[in-house]
Amino acid sequence: MEVLTNKEKIDVLIKIYNIFNKNNILWALGGSLNLCFRNIVSDFNDIDIVINLKDSKKVEELLMKIGDKEPSKDKGVYNTTYFGEFKIDGVEVDIMSEVHINNSSFCLSLRKEDIDIYNYQNKYEIPLHSLDVWLEFYRQIGRTKKVEIIENYLKK
Repeated sequence: MEVLTNKEKIDVLIKIYNIFNKNNILWALGGSLNLCFRNIVSDFNDIDIVINLKDSKKVEELLMKIGDKEPSKDKGVYNTTYFGEFKIDGVEVDIMSEVHINNSSFCLSLRKEDIDIYNYQNKYEIPLHSLDVWLEFYRQIGRTKKVEIIENYLKK
């Protein structure tokens, strides 16, 4: 299996950025790439994007034009209202909306006030999902290493 560089993976993000912005999709980047852009971690495997549930059908149609939808995996600790996994130019892209954690009242969802803007290469205003939201999400799903990394970053 070919290992893609971070730049190649970010190129896929820029492709999605252009499509979503052209189609007025409210979205925010989550996961490790969010942490990467904030200089909290130095590497990431895939692209995690949070959207509003009302846009899920449109987002799926748009992404299927540039990639393939993958079969859904076991949700485990999640009870997600919408989850789509796509493969775009060799990059795994996970699209999620309203991620409920089993046995918890926490829900990972998208609100405009939870979006920070990251100016990538002084050209792209990438919407980053709130660090506080992802810290709580990682807590809820037991990702203790990520929690520790974010907490240490916030203490600085």
